[in-house]
Amino acid sequence: MAIEHKFVSPVADEEDPSIVGPSNWNEDHVFVEGGGATLDVQTIGDGLFLQRAGSAIIGAAAAGPTGPTGVQGASGPSGPAGPTGTGTTGAQGPTGPTGPSGPTGPTGVGTTGAAGATGPTGPTGPSGPSGPAGANGAAGPTGAAGATGPSGPAGPSGPTGPSGPTGPSAGTGPSFARATADAPTVTTTVLTTATALVFAVTSGITYCFAFNVLYQSQHTANGLKLGLTFPAAAIVSANVFIPAGADGTGQVGWITASGDSVTAAGVEATGTTYVALIDGTIRPTANGNIAVQYAAEVSTTEGVIIKQESAGFLIAVP
Repeated sequence: MAIEHKFVSPVADEEDPSIVGPSNWNEDHVFVEGGGATLDVQTIGDGLFLQRAGSAIIGAAAAGPTGPTGVQGASGPSGPAGPTGTGTTGAQGPTGPTGPSGPTGPTGVGTTGAAGATGPTGPTGPSGPSGPAGANGAAGPTGAAGATGPSGPAGPSGPTGPSGPTGPSAGTGPSFARATADAPTVTTTVLTTATALVFAVTSGITYCFAFNVLYQSQHTANGLKLGLTFPAAAIVSANVFIPAGADGTGQVGWITASGDSVTAAGVEATGTTYVALIDGTIRPTANGNIAVQYAAEVSTTEGVIIKQESAGFLIAVP
């Protein structure tokens, strides 16, 4: 019996014997034991086990089952006891240390002797020096006040001083506006007036104004567009801030002309109420209204809404 590769190479060996060639591949394999001896494989019949016999591996039948264990025999008698061992007594060990002293005994008890007789009284000592004088007594009560004398004649009046400068004119109190209901939804980019956020202004008076515009968008890709309208003015400017896109971002712009606007791109979430801010100053040269306008960023069926409780204030500066 031989053990060889399943594939046998038909190729001839190279001329260089130091190179492993096809004939080396085709050679029979050998078994080498742990000690280095080569074992010869003999003929192995069907159904036989492999068994080592000296320097060969042969076929062997399986061993039969092990028989049952026999009954244990009776114990033998005990042997005689060995002799008692003898040895010399060891030397005496050293004396141990002295123990601690015992407690002191109780003090003896005796009777007290009788008291001696009282001695005679000694002579009286000399008088001590006089003590310091005592403090003065408290002052007596103050006498009653005398009657008030008659008033003297009035002196002549002094000249009238000049009039002070005229104080500044008082300004009017602030005006307030508040939306008590949601404004209509706007689905186009055309600006529409938020009718709850409007103030009347008068020519020649300087005003400061601000609006907090609460709003929602029905689509994250549709932001808010905010603007202002106002009459002709000698000076006017307003800043606009609108949240846009993700939290922490926003659109900042300014308005310097009536009908101007600022647009923010999208919102972070639908159904969330955001606040946009407008603040500015105006000195109109004609009577009229300053009004907030709004629209959607893009025209779509999902628009923007100005929410209830949006508010503003207007102050006339003296």
